[in-house]
Amino acid sequence: MYLGESLGGEVNFRKVQAGSRRTGIMDISVIIPTYNRKEGLIKCLRSLISQSYPRDKFEVIVIDDGSRYPVEDALSPLRTQLGNLRYAAQNHKGPAAARNRGVSLSSGNIVAFIDDDCEAHPEWLALMVKAHREHAGLMGMYMLGVSMKAKCQALG
Repeated sequence: MYLGESLGGEVNFRKVQAGSRRTGIMDISVIIPTYNRKEGLIKCLRSLISQSYPRDKFEVIVIDDGSRYPVEDALSPLRTQLGNLRYAAQNHKGPAAARNRGVSLSSGNIVAFIDDDCEAHPEWLALMVKAHREHAGLMGMYMLGVSMKAKCQALG
């Protein structure tokens, strides 16, 4: 878990609980658990390629939760476009275990989760970073669709 500390308008994140994660390398780690939804996963990843937030400031971690069909092969064409795309597989343990595995592999100051059947709005990551910068100590957000901006403003 991380707390944001506001220092002169900038937010610095500090680790609250020790763990094995490397921190601070990326602004955001986007974790996608997937299970037998290769087509949906590809759409989800394409929506991340379209983010307005700079691609060199976020990583995407796909956790294959024991899919019957190989998922990693479908990622190859997207690696060049996405840049920081990582993949890990595990035996089927459910989406919560896949998310936890993604967190253990992440290097971002902020961790974002998206499901493999969802497509992110192009401003999703930019607005998330903005919300964390403007609301020091923000621990979590739950947002649906393009109403994210309104929900972020409601937090203040």
